[in-house]
Amino acid sequence: MNKGINLISTEARKIAKEQKVKGKVKTASFAFVAFFIFVASLTIGFLVFLNQKYKSNDKKIIALENQIKSLEKNESYLVTITDRVKHAKSVLDDRKTYSKTIEDLERIYVNELEITGLDFGAGGDMKIEGRCLNLTCLTELNNKIEEIKAEKEYQEILYNTVSRSTSGSYNVNLTFKK
Repeated sequence: MNKGINLISTEARKIAKEQKVKGKVKTASFAFVAFFIFVASLTIGFLVFLNQKYKSNDKKIIALENQIKSLEKNESYLVTITDRVKHAKSVLDDRKTYSKTIEDLERIYVNELEITGLDFGAGGDMKIEGRCLNLTCLTELNNKIEEIKAEKEYQEILYNTVSRSTSGSYNVNLTFKK
């Protein structure tokens, strides 16, 4: 038995229940749509941000490429200069330094010595052909050569030939070997 009186019919209860459910579904739908719009906005915003970064990086890349292209001419000059300097250095490295040999030549020079031939060889070697006009000149030349021998800068100093001509002068051929 029913203890209470139910004035609302079952039909009306169903309608009220459906209305409650419809309200909850409507609220859930709005929440879902709002969430979807939020996520979509976030995604679109992130894509726009990335696109701007990409364009910014693209502009930087183009600027750097233009800067590099503007420096290509300088680079070609520098490469050319570097090659020329390397070539000049190799030529200078291959060149013999004769300054010490020339100093020794100046040291052995005496009055009345006529140098008729001079040859600089590899490694600082030197050959001298000359003529001393008298015995005093030949003696002074020999004394100076003995001084250089004493310094032991050369392995060997040779008198290849020493001869006297009919005019009284002395022909001398010397070799200085380092």
